[in-house]
Amino acid sequence: GKTIIVARVVQAAALLKRQRKRAGGFGLEGGSREPKILAAAATNAAADLIMHKLVSLGLGPVRLGRAATVAPPLRNRTLDALVERHPDVALKKERLERAIRSKRAAGPGASAARSEFLSVRTALADLNEAKALTTAAVLRAADVVVASCMASGHEALHLALQGSDGSPPVDWATVVVDEGSMATEPALLVPLTNGCRQLVMV
Repeated sequence: GKTIIVARVVQAAALLKRQRKRAGGFGLEGGSREPKILAAAATNAAADLIMHKLVSLGLGPVRLGRAATVAPPLRNRTLDALVERHPDVALKKERLERAIRSKRAAGPGASAARSEFLSVRTALADLNEAKALTTAAVLRAADVVVASCMASGHEALHLALQGSDGSPPVDWATVVVDEGSMATEPALLVPLTNGCRQLVMV
């Protein structure tokens, strides 16, 4: 019953956000930042239960966390998995792999080796840039981001908050915490560091 309540609260917050967006305004105070929803839990198991329920409700949640800490059926919905499957990232990764193979096949000449080294470095920089842009785009497109309390300190959330990729900044304005009584006080503070203005603890 508790997980259903958490999921319904998140669903209601997502519907309100969509209505405000259609009305042409963001934020509780009419600010220009786009408000987003963060659902956190004391444990990864609880975060996975929230994910399952949100998916069943038709929302598009994104799971933060290492693949090893996420239930296997949900690993394709993790931030890392979604970024890796993006066509632009896949293309840049293929180019990097080609550059690495070319470097290994290069002759012993110093000029050839330096040229291939520069190609690899350029391809790696392009891949990192594509991953950063795609990460921000995935987070902005998500109805809700789900994480454990500690994983909600993920660097990607802070970068999205700042708009560091050149895109409009967002606020993780609504935070819903499940298993609030099980988490330590320091852990509970982590989800609140990304622009929280509404907090619901269950």
